[in-house]
Amino acid sequence: MIPAHLSLLYPFVPLDDATVEAVERLATGMPAFELTLGTPEVRGDLSYAPGVSPQLAHLIGRVRERWPDVVPRQSAPKRLPVLPPPG
Repeated sequence: MIPAHLSLLYPFVPLDDATVEAVERLATGMPAFELTLGTPEVRGDLSYAPGVSPQLAHLIGRVRERWPDVVPRQSAPKRLPVLPPPG
C-alpha cells in the first residue's frame, strides 16, 4: 500500500537519495499552504483530486523544470465515484 501522498509529476524518476534531496531543495523555502481535496475517487486505490492552488501549480512547475525529460502521462484511468450520486 502506498502511503498518502501528492503526485507532482507522474511517471516520476527512480527514487534514490539524490532525487529525494532534489525534491527537498525544491520545496525548501516555500511557505506552507492550504489545499482543498475534491471528491474521493477510486482509480485502483482511493484518490482525491486536488483543488486549484497557485502554490501547488508553482511547485509542480519547479518539479517539471528540474526534470524536463520526464513527460507527464497524458491519459488518465477512468474515474469512478466512491459514493453514488445524490438523489
